[in-house]
Amino acid sequence: MANPKRKLEGRHPCPKCGKSRKFFCYTCYVPISELEGVLPVVKLPIKIDIIKHKHEIDGKSTAGHAAILARDDVSIYTYPDIPDYSTENVVLIFPSQHAISISQLVDKENYDSIINSNNLTLEELPRGVNRSTLMKTALKLLGIRVKASIKTIE
Repeated sequence: MANPKRKLEGRHPCPKCGKSRKFFCYTCYVPISELEGVLPVVKLPIKIDIIKHKHEIDGKSTAGHAAILARDDVSIYTYPDIPDYSTENVVLIFPSQHAISISQLVDKENYDSIINSNNLTLEELPRGVNRSTLMKTALKLLGIRVKASIKTIE
């Protein structure tokens, strides 16, 4: 089938909860039956937990897209019902005007300065570095499975 979405018309029941959906269920994070096996499956190099705001509208959130395309690597939680990350190697990715990018985070020079920044007070942090982008524990640059957390805001 060249483009299965062109032949789909109307809404269809979710295969899990039975609610009427267009292409996928934004509650169960599964495609409708007509698209099962047609959508690509993406394998991510890291595990991602998306933490949504409790008032975020599920049908408007793009978190479901990630959960459907990378179902083995993406989990979605609604704050405050989140896992305990205190014993894991976690990188918190949080939107901010001054947050550093992920590529800056994994850059060796930036990595060392970020790890060293954990010992600084907020006033001593370099411009552009946000506490929420700092690593909770020292991570190896290569060969470690990192669980990232992304928090969306209203």
